[in-house]
Amino acid sequence: MEALMTTTANSTPGSAAFSTFRDVCRLTTLSRRTVYRYLARKIFPEPRRLPGGKLIWRTQEVQDWMDRL
Repeated sequence: MEALMTTTANSTPGSAAFSTFRDVCRLTTLSRRTVYRYLARKIFPEPRRLPGGKLIWRTQEVQDWMDRL
């Protein structure tokens, strides 16, 4: 099973295997609303949903998406 690693105050977004919504917004410079719009249009990487409803993304998928822009 993969370990869940999110970024922390001492690390930079993109240095962990998974990123939280806040991390994704910082990494991409997109607002939450824009991320939701892109998700609805299927033009942004799909997040994983943790128990309790928290969304996380594979950091590498977000970085790959940004590289394709």
